[in-house]
Amino acid sequence: RMEGRWGSHPQFGRQFTVENYTTVLPATIQGIRRYLGSGLIKGIGPRIADRITEHFGTDTLDVIEQQPGRLVEVPGLGPKRTKMIAAAWEEQKAIKEVMVFLQGVGVSTSIAVRIYKKYGDASISVVRNEPYRLPP
Repeated sequence: RMEGRWGSHPQFGRQFTVENYTTVLPATIQGIRRYLGSGLIKGIGPRIADRITEHFGTDTLDVIEQQPGRLVEVPGLGPKRTKMIAAAWEEQKAIKEVMVFLQGVGVSTSIAVRIYKKYGDASISVVRNEPYRLPP
């Protein structure tokens, strides 16, 4: 969620200047499923994302973050894959922050992935300060 004001840049047109923001995790099952199934977390594809979100619901991201061992409760996930997902989750914290921020401002998963691939850890800064640089 962002707070700010709209302005106009002489060269780039209408722009939003962010004065304050709050990172909001996807609150809906569909948002969580799309985030997990985006391919950014090794070991989780669309089918596994469906199974995980069906089992844990809106608590899914909290479970993965705080109690990753509980993933073995999901049908079809064994200890080996659960450990791989937990390790990938830790490695992808920077990506997660960027993806959650971008999806929180209404950017689709596919565009968010493209933004991250292009700008990496600078993605949030680019979206806030230079949104006209974003891919179409």
